[in-house]
Amino acid sequence: MANGDLRSTKKVEPTAIQSEMYNNWLAHLTEYPPYESAKFERETTGSQSNNTTILKPMVVLRSSFQDAQKKNYTVEKSHAGNSYIHVRLGEKDFFGSIQAIFATEQIPNATFVQVALFLGVEQDNPEVNPYRELSRLHYQLLFRPNPPKTMVVCIKHIVGHIAVLSNPSGVFGVDFETVSVAIIHHLVSPTLRVRRFTMPLSSCIS
Repeated sequence: MANGDLRSTKKVEPTAIQSEMYNNWLAHLTEYPPYESAKFERETTGSQSNNTTILKPMVVLRSSFQDAQKKNYTVEKSHAGNSYIHVRLGEKDFFGSIQAIFATEQIPNATFVQVALFLGVEQDNPEVNPYRELSRLHYQLLFRPNPPKTMVVCIKHIVGHIAVLSNPSGVFGVDFETVSVAIIHHLVSPTLRVRRFTMPLSSCIS
């Protein structure tokens, strides 16, 4: 995944981001630094640590970007279908929709996204898995929590798009709205093995 073509030459003024997005962004940069030896910290009243950069909560917001294969990614409010993504961090897979796209002059050649996550369905009864007979198709039954659970990641961790179908309450015997999520195969490396999505929430998710 390339760092993203933001497709704009117009000068855009930076925007202050909310604390939730900032905290998730800083957590992501701490665990997955954009380049070797990069260290970031928040601005405090104390002295700055050696060899660290104060991460400013000012970013340039965008509505879309293209990856190296010229595939479009957008924020959900602009084009929902292009916002649904599969993210891989280490050994963990995450699925969700892009809520914000942004960059900063502090981290050149990097683009970041805020993702509203789809989470695994948990019930008192045995685990609901209506797609167990279709495991080769990488279908999963997830849901969108309210309020949303979000994370921030660099777009180099995006594997590709996913297809999402909304299910009304009652479908598959689940008493709340769910989403059926499918990996779009031609966007995924044939060597990639997608496991059942589970949550625990890591420190980069609020």
